[in-house]
Amino acid sequence: MTTNERLELTTYQEGQIQGRKDAGQRISHISHEMEIPRSTINDFLQRVSKRGNSINKQRAGRPRTSSVQDNRLLVRKANTYTRIPLAALRVEVNSNLSIRTIQRRLQDEGIRKWKAVQRPRLNAKAAATRFKWAKEHLEWTVDMWRKIGWSDECSIEKSKDPRTVWIFRGQNAADKYLPKNVVAKDKARGVSLMVWACFIDYHLSPLVALRGIQNAEVYNTLLKDNLLPFIQNLPPRRRTNFIFQQDNAPIHTARVNKAWLAEQSFITME
Repeated sequence: MTTNERLELTTYQEGQIQGRKDAGQRISHISHEMEIPRSTINDFLQRVSKRGNSINKQRAGRPRTSSVQDNRLLVRKANTYTRIPLAALRVEVNSNLSIRTIQRRLQDEGIRKWKAVQRPRLNAKAAATRFKWAKEHLEWTVDMWRKIGWSDECSIEKSKDPRTVWIFRGQNAADKYLPKNVVAKDKARGVSLMVWACFIDYHLSPLVALRGIQNAEVYNTLLKDNLLPFIQNLPPRRRTNFIFQQDNAPIHTARVNKAWLAEQSFITME
C-alpha cells in the first residue's frame, strides 16, 4: 500500500482532530501525535469548514465483492494475528479476495501494516513502577510537561537483528503499544558505544559520547560539563524553571548527586 492513499477517519478520530484544532494545536503536531497524514487531516478540516459537517460525498462504483461478514472476519483475524503476512491472512480467512482488496477492506476499518515499535523488555516490577508513575502524572498539562528536562543514555548495540517486523493495527496509540504489537529489546551484552543527551520542549542538548567506566563521579562531571551549559543557553522561560527528570533505573539513582543538583537554584528534581 502506498503512503499517499487516503485514509477514512473514524468518528472518534474526527472528534480528536477537531478538539485538538480548537485547542490551538498545529496540524503538523496533530499529524505526528495521531500518526495520521497531514493531507487527511487537512481534507477533514476543509470539509467541516465548507459544509458544516465531515460527511464524505457518496462515491460511484461497482458493488463490493466482499460481504459485511467477510469484512468482520478479516478485521477479527488481523487484530488477533497482528504479525501475519497479507497472503497468509487471505488463507486464514479462506477468502478468494485479492490481496489488494483485503488491504482496502482493512483500511476502511483503520487497519494497515505498521512497523512494530521496539521497547525494552520489562519484568513485572519494572512495568508496575512505570505504570504507577504514568498514573501519577496523568493530569499534567502540556505546559507542565514542557518544563521537564529529560535525560537518558543510549547504547549502540553490536549484532542487532536488522529484520523489520510488520504488524496489523489501527492508527491509535492503544494498538501501537499492545504487547503483541511490540518487539521486545533485550539489553545488549556487547556495547560498542554509549551516549548521553537531554532535551526540554523543542530544545536539544549535544549528544555526548561516554567512554570508560561510568561511576558516580564521572557521571556528575558529565552533568556539570554538559547539562549546565545546555540549561544556561535555554530561553529565559525554560531556564528559570528547569525540572530534571532521569530514567528510574537503579543505576541512575546511584549516580545522581542530589546534593549537587540542589545547589543549582534553577534546577528541581522530578
